[in-house]
Amino acid sequence: MSDAKATRRKSAHEQKRQALLGAAFEVFKAQGISGLTMRSVAVEAGYVAGAIYAYFPSRDAMLGELLVQSLTGLARIVKAAASGNDPPADRLRRGVQAVCTYYSGNPHDLELAAAAFAALSPDLQRQVNGRLIGVLQPLASALEQAAQIEARAAERETVALAAGILGTLLLDAAGRLAPLNQSGAAIVDHIIEGALRRLTR
Repeated sequence: MSDAKATRRKSAHEQKRQALLGAAFEVFKAQGISGLTMRSVAVEAGYVAGAIYAYFPSRDAMLGELLVQSLTGLARIVKAAASGNDPPADRLRRGVQAVCTYYSGNPHDLELAAAAFAALSPDLQRQVNGRLIGVLQPLASALEQAAQIEARAAERETVALAAGILGTLLLDAAGRLAPLNQSGAAIVDHIIEGALRRLTR
């Protein structure tokens, strides 16, 4: 097989693979994780059910790739938001705001993150964790500089910060904060400013 032909075949394979991922995401948005099956994705994409196994070995492989792509995009956004030469506390705030804005504009990505982590195999979880580190690293770097603490401590504080923020976003998206007369944005600000006060005093 010529190099040109091999390249075209590889490109066609990747296009079909991405089309299947798009179909999988549509199924997830409509039916949730319980409705996401190889058969439902095949129906959505217009494929014979067995044909998609040439592109993904399992439902979890598709789910993991969807989450990897989502977190990869988010990591780029957070890195850009948290960069610059201004005070590190401001970069931290911008980075966190970027996370909130991303999930506010892409609520199904937030649902995907919440649903997929528990469903994935250990191998897929390791891949996803690598992308999650990419999201958190710019925040940890800004927090390390703002608080003048060691990198390990900054990582731990950033994970705690992220857990609180993502929990708040999930509660807000589920409509659980409004009955309590609370605003998701206000709680996120409270979490960030509380952490900065505690770590920089």
